[in-house]
Amino acid sequence: NLALGFASLWLDDDRSFGVQAAPDGSGGIEYRVRETDATQVTIEPVVLLGIYFKGVDNYARKRPPGWMFQIGVELDSSPDQYLAGIGLDLASGFVVGVGVTYYDGTKLASGFSEGDLVPSPSGTPALTSVPTRKEDALGAYVTLAFRPAIFKAFWGQRKN
Repeated sequence: NLALGFASLWLDDDRSFGVQAAPDGSGGIEYRVRETDATQVTIEPVVLLGIYFKGVDNYARKRPPGWMFQIGVELDSSPDQYLAGIGLDLASGFVVGVGVTYYDGTKLASGFSEGDLVPSPSGTPALTSVPTRKEDALGAYVTLAFRPAIFKAFWGQRKN
């Protein structure tokens, strides 16, 4: 079973970092490493391949829902999010699923911590961007998709 749809992905370690100015205790300005964005939930288009636990007639309009194991990937020119979980294929052609996602999380590079003071000898911070590294991470997903076979089931059986 091939399904196309959207997944709501929970990505706890997908962060951005930057150098931010803040007033110091003596009336001056200090620069510190701060998290600037933490996208924890995102919605992405996905393609899923499902393997039924028990045989299902995809073209039958009146059949019980079918449970399946799903693997998938986001639809992107260079995907970095992979999915694995379980799905429920409804007779209507819609597929709902849940599972885990494997992705590249973003963390601070070794030697940097959030809140680190950035030297600014001439009033300008020595860093304009903060070095980061990619690290394998796990998240969760919920998906709503449809089987392209739905079109044959609904429009391929018309009477002329």
